Order: sequence, then C-alpha cells, then structure tokens
Amino acid sequence: MVRVSDLDASLDFYCHKLGLEELRRFEVEDIYEICRRLMDQGVTINRPPRDGQMAFVRSPDQISIELLQKGKSLPPQEPWLSMENVGEW
Repeated sequence: MVRVSDLDASLDFYCHKLGLEELRRFEVEDIYEICRRLMDQGVTINRPPRDGQMAFVRSPDQISIELLQKGKSLPPQEPWLSMENVGEW
C-alpha cells in the first residue's frame, strides 16, 4: 500500500518520472462487497471490516494491503462483525 497526500503529484512521480503506468483504479464503494468478492476468489481476509471502514488482506507475495471504505463507515453487519482476525497484517 502506498498512501499519498497529493494524487496528482504522486501520479506525476510514479508515471512520468519513474515511467510506471497506472493500469486501473478501484474505488471501494462497499467494503463488504469487495471483501465478499475477494473471499469468493479464495483470498483470506486477515482483518475483516468489522467497523465498516477498514480491512486487510495479503497479496500472494505477502504484501499487506489495506482496504478502506470510501466516505463514511458502513453500519456493522454479519458475518464481518463476528469474524476473527487471521494471521498478521
């Protein structure tokens, strides 16, 4: 995960100066739906979105990826509310 404070400056740095290419961008509209889709594809949710705001998953290279809900937190709901943390993040 790379958090940036100025998206335009960061895109300029990574894309124009380093020569990397942004292939796609995902906006997390519903963190529960994103986590459900990832689980259905076999991804372990290391820290479920119990608070309706944040979750952690790991890439195949064991890179911790933080998922954040866009805007305000969603109301807590099951099965996420009761789900335990798994592994490290």
